[in-house]
Amino acid sequence: MTIHYGDKVVSEEHIQYLKEELDDAKTVSNMINVLEALDQVFVSLEMLEKTRIGVTLTRLTRRAESGEKRERKPIVLL
Repeated sequence: MTIHYGDKVVSEEHIQYLKEELDDAKTVSNMINVLEALDQVFVSLEMLEKTRIGVTLTRLTRRAESGEKRERKPIVLL
C-alpha cells in the first residue's frame, strides 16, 4: 500500500521493513542506521498507526532511559 500525503509518497511496506529491522537490530550501530534511514522518510500519522512503528520507537526510548538510570545509580561505599 502506498500513502500519498501532499507531494510525499510513502510505501507502507518500506516502513514495515524498517520497523522489523529496528525490532531485530542487535547492536547500537544497527539501530542507529535504521533510525537514520527512518529519519529520511516522511511518516504520517496514518502510517504510524498502520505499521505501529511508534510503539517500537517508544519501547526503544524507554529502554534507553532505563539504561541511563541504571548507569546513574549512586555507588554506596561501606
